Amino acid sequence: SKSSFDRSTFRAMLGRRARVSGLKSRADLNGTVVVVLEATSTEEAAELQAKGRVRVTGWPKCLSLKVDNLSLLDGPGDPTLDWTFADCALPDGSQSTIANMIRLDVGPRLRSANGGGVDIGGIDRCDTLSDEIWGRIVRDPHSNVIPMPPASPLVLVDEAGELVTTDSDRILNNTTVHAMYFFKFDSISHHMILEVNAGLARVHQAYIRSESAVVDSISGDEVPVGVLQGYTAREWGSPLGGPPTETFRTARARWGGGKDLSHADLAVYMDLLARLQTTADRLAVQLEGGLPPELIEQDRKSLQKAAASAADPDPVATPSWRSTWLTTLKTNPQWVMLTEHDDGSASLESHPMLYLPTTGWGKFSLTVDGPTYTEFRELFAQLTGCHPGSSVLVSILGCSSFWRNVYVPHTQSDSFQSFGWACVATAVPH
Repeated sequence: SKSSFDRSTFRAMLGRRARVSGLKSRADLNGTVVVVLEATSTEEAAELQAKGRVRVTGWPKCLSLKVDNLSLLDGPGDPTLDWTFADCALPDGSQSTIANMIRLDVGPRLRSANGGGVDIGGIDRCDTLSDEIWGRIVRDPHSNVIPMPPASPLVLVDEAGELVTTDSDRILNNTTVHAMYFFKFDSISHHMILEVNAGLARVHQAYIRSESAVVDSISGDEVPVGVLQGYTAREWGSPLGGPPTETFRTARARWGGGKDLSHADLAVYMDLLARLQTTADRLAVQLEGGLPPELIEQDRKSLQKAAASAADPDPVATPSWRSTWLTTLKTNPQWVMLTEHDDGSASLESHPMLYLPTTGWGKFSLTVDGPTYTEFRELFAQLTGCHPGSSVLVSILGCSSFWRNVYVPHTQSDSFQSFGWACVATAVPH
C-alpha cells in the first residue's frame, strides 16, 4: 500500500524483475515482467514515492506502476522462462532456442535435419554465425519470429564523441518482450547477437580461430604460437573449453557461458559498446590522418563521380577507391602487419615485401597513440575475449567518416549489408 512504501522498500525493489498484475486500464501488461528502475530525478522520485509507484521498463516510454501491482521475482535467472523462437523441437527433442541450437553437437546423422548440414555451435566466424542464425529464425517457416524493420545504424555516441542514449534506451527499456538484436559491427570486424526476454539478456558470439602469438591483457603472459586463439559459438556458450587465456575466460564469465544477464549487466554491456564505439572513432581519425595524400585524392574523386552519376547514389554499389583498397587488404591479411610498441602505441604497416599494383602505391605505415590504442585494445578484449588483429584496424579505417553508419537492407534475402555500426531487431511473440 501507499503508506507502507518508503525509501527502503524502493531500494529493495531497485533493479529487480517483477511480474505485473491487477491492472485495469492496461490489462495487456498483466502477466508481463518488468524491471524496476531508478527515477530520472529527485523530483520524480519524490512524486513516485508519494503515490506509491515506481518507474519500470517499457517501450516506447518507461511506465510508472503501483507497488501493489508488482510481484518481485526471485533469483538472477529464470529456468522456466520461454526462450523459444519456434513451436517445433530441435532434432534432439529439445526446445527451439538459440542456446539449444548452439549447444546441439550436430553429427552426420542430424546435420540434414538441423538445416543445411551446418553445425551452428561449431562456427567460429562471427559473421557466419550471425547470418546462419538469422536464416534459421527468420526464414524458417516454423519460426514465430517477426522482423522489426528497418535495419539501422546503432548510434551510441555521435561523431563528436558525445553519448547518445536513444538506441541504448531502446534496448534497455524494451526487455519485457522476447527480442533479438543482430549487431553487425563491421567497424570493428565483429558481429554478435543480443537476446532479451522478461528483463534478462543473453549474448551469442564467436571469434575466428588463429594461431598467432598474443600477450594476454590480464596476466601479461605471451600465449605461444600454435595455441589456438578464438572460439566457437558452443565454446562461448559453455562454461568449459575455448582458448586457454584469462582474457577469454573473463569475458565468457561476464557475458557468456550459458548465463542469463541481469538488467544491470545489460546496462554495463551497452556502456561497454558505447565506449568501444567512441574509442574506435578516435582510432579512425588517427589512422585516416596517416593515409597517403594520393589515396585521399583518389577517394575524393571517386565519391564525386558517384554523386554525379546518380541523384541518390548507393555507396555500396559505387564503392570509393579507398573502400576497394581496404577490401583488398582485408581479404589478404598477410599483406598487413599490426605492430604493438613498448609505449602502448601501435602501427598498421604494409609487409616489408609488399607491393600492391592495384592501389597505385605500395608501402604504408599508419600509427595510433598509446592511450587510444591501449584503451581500445582492452575494451575489445572485454567484449570479445580476444585481442584485435590487423584486420580489425583495417576495418576501423574503412568504416570511418562517410562510411560509419551506411547499411543496405536486402529484403529478398531477409538480410542486410552494413558498414560501420548496424543493428537489425526481431521480436518473438509468446
